Amino acid sequence: MVPDERYKKFLGIEPADEIPNYYELFDISQDESDSEVIQKAYKTQIRKLQEIRTSKDKGFIEFLKEELRKAKRILSDAEKRREYDGSLLADALTGFKDFVGSLMVMGHINKTLYDTMIARGVSDGLSETQAKNAIEELAQQHGATIESEEAAPPPAPTPPPEREEPPPPPSRGRREVVLQAPPPRRTAPSGQHQRPASDEYARPTSDEYARPSSGEYGRSAPTEYADFHETQQRAEPPPPPSRPKGPWYRGVGETPPPWGRRAGSTRSRRRAPPPPARHASSARQARPRSKRLEESIRVFNLGARLSKAAGEVHEKLRLYFPPANGKSSVTKQINGISYDKVLDTEQSTYRDSLKKFESARDKIGQLEGTEADLVRVRSTQNVALLKGYLEEIRQLKMRLLGGVIQQEELRLWQEFVNSSRSSRVTRTIDE
Repeated sequence: MVPDERYKKFLGIEPADEIPNYYELFDISQDESDSEVIQKAYKTQIRKLQEIRTSKDKGFIEFLKEELRKAKRILSDAEKRREYDGSLLADALTGFKDFVGSLMVMGHINKTLYDTMIARGVSDGLSETQAKNAIEELAQQHGATIESEEAAPPPAPTPPPEREEPPPPPSRGRREVVLQAPPPRRTAPSGQHQRPASDEYARPTSDEYARPSSGEYGRSAPTEYADFHETQQRAEPPPPPSRPKGPWYRGVGETPPPWGRRAGSTRSRRRAPPPPARHASSARQARPRSKRLEESIRVFNLGARLSKAAGEVHEKLRLYFPPANGKSSVTKQINGISYDKVLDTEQSTYRDSLKKFESARDKIGQLEGTEADLVRVRSTQNVALLKGYLEEIRQLKMRLLGGVIQQEELRLWQEFVNSSRSSRVTRTIDE
């Protein structure tokens, strides 16, 4: 059924394949219970029709006015509204089962397709529990398996145990010789190995000044140098040489800064300007999304998941071709599922996805921002791609309805199942 554009022309409602329900006519949520909101929605929609002075669709406008009055009476009465909601639920459940039953021909429903089915049921007015129960019921009827949870990742490999280092071998009673600096009174006389006085504490020590340790056979060391070693341990190092003063000695005795430049003084560093802020763009990007942007992204992602489901249906159709059951026509296939029915499922799923992308594009409007531009551009691109896919399906149906011989029918199906599907329409905003 061709979508009726007059609903959008007169009431601003997106075109659909069927007559919109009363909630869609008023553009309100099905959970809305405030009578004032319902009355305001009725006045808004009826005013749009009353402002139309001349039109060739006068009969359709009168039909819309009558529908709005009827919707107001039913939604304002609690008992009538309860009965109307029950009829909507039954219709939604029937349509949802037709959609899911066509996908059960795959034999296995993966996690992505399972989530798409549930999202489709919720968008049709079902609760998540009702959608899950319907999917499980149809899976049992068709003998299909459902992968409702992601596979658990494999366990991480256990690292090998660390090897302990062997302990050091036991000593044999020897002690290391600790060298100490010689006393000032034992320096070399003038003229013989003379060194500056400041170098006495850094001069290599001869073995004759080393404190003897116990011998190889455990004998105690002589005590003639005991006082000398105790004095050296208590001695303090000499003060550093004084730094010469004056303008000609600037920098003498200082440790040079890295890269050969003098470090700035404390006063100059204190007056240095603060570094420029580099997080302005990050702060702008971290702003919370508006409600309209959140809703646009949610609708866009739902359209992407529907496109992914339609692509999987197309791939399954390719796997089932050519027919291997000896039938004279390709319209019959295994398990009583026909090519025509699978083709209708692919077409209806692409139509639903197209509506979601168009709705996301309309909701974003003139909203500015990086994410808003991304939603607007990708929605426009996906709408163009899906219109091409739907036109291809329409052309195939028109040729088959015109009547063709078996060989021509096989050729047409072969061209269709080999047509490619872009992965662009299956990517969500967060991917």
